[in-house]
Amino acid sequence: MTRTLRPHPGLDIPLVDTGRGDRTVLVLHGGAGPRGVEPIVEHFAPHASRRRPRRAGAGCRPGP
Repeated sequence: MTRTLRPHPGLDIPLVDTGRGDRTVLVLHGGAGPRGVEPIVEHFAPHASRRRPRRAGAGCRPGP
């Protein structure tokens, strides 16, 4: 599921929610991109919901 966070007027951050569970894990990736942390994300899949922000300019929305 994708939802949008709006922490400030004019600043929309798409957030991809996956997994299930009563714990939440926020996954931030580095220079290698989302694929670089995929093993970590999958590790938490059975026991936690996972949230991944999609940053501007990453193909899903225009950059600043």
